Amino acid sequence: MSNKSFLLIFLLIFIEILIVFAFTWKEIISTVDKVYQKHKLPTPSFLLTILEKESSFASFIGYYLDKNHEVNIKRCVDYCWEIDFTGVHCDNLKERENWCRSEYNDLLKIVSILNFDYTKIKTSFDFGMGYTQFQPSTWLDKRYYPFLRDKNPWNLEDSLEASAIKLKIDGVTEKTLDVIIKYNKRPAYRNSFNDLFQDWEQILQDTIFVYDCSTNNYSC
Repeated sequence: MSNKSFLLIFLLIFIEILIVFAFTWKEIISTVDKVYQKHKLPTPSFLLTILEKESSFASFIGYYLDKNHEVNIKRCVDYCWEIDFTGVHCDNLKERENWCRSEYNDLLKIVSILNFDYTKIKTSFDFGMGYTQFQPSTWLDKRYYPFLRDKNPWNLEDSLEASAIKLKIDGVTEKTLDVIIKYNKRPAYRNSFNDLFQDWEQILQDTIFVYDCSTNNYSC
């Protein structure tokens, strides 16, 4: 299959996605553009790729938590890769439980600060929060939290700002994906991120075709 044919198929699928999420797509693009420009990222492809990977363009952010704290922790323990991005080995259940319990306690701190009911929010099984799936411990990390203390990870703009802030602090300076290993340590994540990132870079170059935009500005 030629690159041109592949791109055409990708764009057709992409347009179908736009139709499905037509109600929110303008808001998504507008918010990405706002955050990308505010934080002077090298390219909006970083935020677009994170949003696509972590929440399928803000369409899925996880499951409601149970009232029973131990049920939530067990769900996290049971959801385990062979080697997680945290570096915790799945066959070491005690290590995994300690990590889950620590993340859960940090999640409850964040929820308390925001004055939310923890049973009314959605997280991934391992407590990834919001549209860019921040881990609670990362959110509260002293490198990032001073810039995030007034943010809400379940708010689209705030979650994208959190990602932009983390990218900048972690050292993103150009269109390189080296910084992504600090976002998620799993090699498989970086590889799939790279593929989606390159797709977005191509789409942004072909903005006129996709958006029929005379100014060639992806956000129009």
